[in-house]
Amino acid sequence: MALRNAELQRLRKHRVPAWWRDAKLGIFVHWTPASVPAFAPVGADIAALLRSGRSDALAYAPYSEWYENSLQFADSPVTRHHRETYGDKPVLIGEGLNEIAAKVPQSLPRIQGGMAGHEMNWIRAIRGEEKISCPFEYACRLNETMNLGVVAMRADQAIEWDADAGRVTNAADANQYLGRQYRKGWEL
Repeated sequence: MALRNAELQRLRKHRVPAWWRDAKLGIFVHWTPASVPAFAPVGADIAALLRSGRSDALAYAPYSEWYENSLQFADSPVTRHHRETYGDKPVLIGEGLNEIAAKVPQSLPRIQGGMAGHEMNWIRAIRGEEKISCPFEYACRLNETMNLGVVAMRADQAIEWDADAGRVTNAADANQYLGRQYRKGWEL
């Protein structure tokens, strides 16, 4: 891939931290591909939060996977962390991408209830009331692609994937990241 600007060139040279490289091929994909900054308040019991009846209970959710949801609350620990770490409007890659993205026409129907409605989309799809927003035939390919991205990062090189054989063909050492050793009693 041609690196057309300085941001992409710097990004390509970035090396991920040791804890990421030791991730054992696990990416949490929950309805959407998302980069989770991996921050959440610790010490909260999610069941107790939900039972509390507080309208802002999820602002204190102890799950980094809920990072984006926790940002909905102006005074949540996640929002404070995000503001202190990334500022109010961080730019991830390149200037002007928000304007470019805003011009892309909507091509898929939106879920009833917005971000908070994706669980109910699943229930309504089970009932036959609407289509699922991310069907398995798409989600499985997306998940495989994301996991292979982790394999390439851990291998520290681009990889070529033979989907039928389930193997990396150009970097034999990268195949070690395709599985894991399971604890006794949890073997497949």
